Amino acid sequence: WAGAHAFSIPAAAQNKQAAAQLIKFLTSERVAYEEAQLGFLPVRDDVWARLIEDASQSDVGLDRIRLETARIQINEDFRTPPLIAEWIPFSNIFFPQLQAIILGDVEPQAGLDAAAEATRQLMADAGYYD
Repeated sequence: WAGAHAFSIPAAAQNKQAAAQLIKFLTSERVAYEEAQLGFLPVRDDVWARLIEDASQSDVGLDRIRLETARIQINEDFRTPPLIAEWIPFSNIFFPQLQAIILGDVEPQAGLDAAAEATRQLMADAGYYD
């Protein structure tokens, strides 16, 4: 998944209204566009449209196509991780195995089998299975 800012206002905040105004500013089209110009992927549709429009004016014909392709890929392929408490422990099981497979340190099936077994145990310990 791609990163994005996450803002919140603590219950104990002394000036919640000012905090809300700051969040509105930090998530505004203007700020998001400025960040996107630095190379960050935007999360706002209006910023994507503006970037693609800017790129269509570029002397580099692939600029617009690259941005359109990135936007399609993000819309179709980026997913939020499951909102379960076991996500981080699962990540600590799966991703090291995946890296070992990619590096050739373990055969693909053996790495996937090891990750699957450790995941089954994690989920059983968490009460997901009878």
